[in-house]
Amino acid sequence: GKCVYLQAGLNVLERRLTNILTRGVAARPGTTLSELFSEREPLYLKYAQLTLSVDRLTIDEALVGLIEQL
Repeated sequence: GKCVYLQAGLNVLERRLTNILTRGVAARPGTTLSELFSEREPLYLKYAQLTLSVDRLTIDEALVGLIEQL
């Protein structure tokens, strides 16, 4: 299988994830979304075989873009 990174900027993630505690995001206690983003994005970029920027895409547009790239 392929590792896919649906890339969204921090501002988009902050809008979408209003509460990372109730959303089920795995993080050390007290970690902010900004800290988590800074920590994880380099790893996602390093290991993803496919990266799709979804900042300005609807779910349907992201799905079409993903299918086209696979």
